Amino acid sequence: MKKLVKFLCIVASILMVSTCFASCGGDGASESKSEQATETTKSAEMKIEDIDWKADDGIVDGEHYVMLTYTNNSNFAITNFKLSYKEKSGITPEQKTKFCEDIKTLMKVDLNDSYQAQAYEKLKTDPISVSCKSEMLCRSGETVSNQKFHYYDGYTYLKNVEHFNLTEPDIATIKYVDNNIIYTVNYDFKSKKYTKDNKTEIANFWTDKTIGTVIPKPKADVITCDNDDDDRFSVNVYGWTSTDFNAYVKECQAQGFTSKKSEFDGYYMAENGNGYSVDLDYHEDKGSASISVKAVKAN
Repeated sequence: MKKLVKFLCIVASILMVSTCFASCGGDGASESKSEQATETTKSAEMKIEDIDWKADDGIVDGEHYVMLTYTNNSNFAITNFKLSYKEKSGITPEQKTKFCEDIKTLMKVDLNDSYQAQAYEKLKTDPISVSCKSEMLCRSGETVSNQKFHYYDGYTYLKNVEHFNLTEPDIATIKYVDNNIIYTVNYDFKSKKYTKDNKTEIANFWTDKTIGTVIPKPKADVITCDNDDDDRFSVNVYGWTSTDFNAYVKECQAQGFTSKKSEFDGYYMAENGNGYSVDLDYHEDKGSASISVKAVKAN
């Protein structure tokens, strides 16, 4: 039930904002009007033509998924590549009906529940959309594979290639690094125009506050900031393997973070006994890690 409600809420929220990446940066969808992209067809350094991408069905762990594979042929490192697809014009009523029936089965929609029934009726008339967002760091010349598509903007994996074939490319959003700055460029497949966001991020950030000396700076090309306060500092580290993460855990332990520890595969939390705690979390599917250090409040 919760899974269905969340899925349908995603559908509804996307459709209510029909015109459809952090405190040191931000998601483009939440920016103010003054931070929105300015249209250009010439000034965007990164081009969609620099990315050799393919979306198709494949098998992972014995299950079918619709997945994205792409090669970065540009001179920049890509930190995020998102492809959004929209419903094709001209699909038949029969195709749309079958799609809705498939979703009803997939999500186990209970038509006796008034909310679910209402949401399902809305689904019948709203446009289909699917998307894939890869957050794997892809350096120049590298390839990222097996990035899974979702229905609409997330949560439920797209496994039915027939559903995918009801859509066509709509918008590509590319985050890339140039001179230690992360830029975001959007490409509209219909108009073949680019928009480049005004908002940027520092690609390799480390605080100059005292709290930044409490833990070692990670060895990585891309480190983006989530929070930079005197008593709490958080970053995301990209382009890491589990070996890199485990090596960093040992560095933190060498700096005294061994007290009151909690750890399991891909996660480590501990205090150093001097008023600070560290929280380390590895995300294998993104090849990234979340790192946070904060002052421990006295009881």
